[in-house]
Amino acid sequence: LEEVVIEDAFGPVHFYLLPFTKPGYVRHLFEEKTVTDYDSAVKCLIEREKIDENVRNVIIAHQFFVNGDQEPEKSDSELTYISVGGLDKVDVSCLERFDYAALGHIHKPQKVKKEYIRYCGTPLKYSVSEEHHKKGILMVTMGEKGTPNQYETIPLSMEPDVRSIRGTLKEVIAQADDDNRNDYVSITLTDEEIFRPKDQLEEHYPHILEVKIDNRKMQAVLTEDTEEDLV
Repeated sequence: LEEVVIEDAFGPVHFYLLPFTKPGYVRHLFEEKTVTDYDSAVKCLIEREKIDENVRNVIIAHQFFVNGDQEPEKSDSELTYISVGGLDKVDVSCLERFDYAALGHIHKPQKVKKEYIRYCGTPLKYSVSEEHHKKGILMVTMGEKGTPNQYETIPLSMEPDVRSIRGTLKEVIAQADDDNRNDYVSITLTDEEIFRPKDQLEEHYPHILEVKIDNRKMQAVLTEDTEEDLV
């Protein structure tokens, strides 16, 4: 790990920089069969540092950290790079020796097991599943060793925003105004009969991500498909 030391009024703060790591990147550094998965790869790298726990230490990492069987809350946009079966999971217990853990990889701001282990979240929304995320910059103030950190979220607003709209074609069009028409929108239409809706919607919403239909006819098709799958 690269180590960067910064001094403040209370002494040094040791920052350990851990880029995204795969077992194959580091297996050759340790005895055979020591590194068998993502979890052991990260743990071995941290243990190799012989960190002095009498001073303040911060780790900056970009892995899929979990708390035992409890995974952080994910969004649709993360499913493409989080492995099937959770092979890339790293248990967060290896970070508990640090005074703060600044984590990337997960888009929603959240804590993992401890107050001082946090995913800061992304500054922008990358899918409709993130429309209700409160994006911001997490400011962490550290005092002297052994005192709790102070946390403050500086909110970020997104213009244009990402959001979903549901209703009939007429209702959805009526909602468009100068404040929201340029948002990136996922639209669900509930009309029973409708012809080329996207052409009409694009006159009012220039940034359409998707148009979905949810009416009785569509629900009947989905029900039939589900029943066939069960046979």
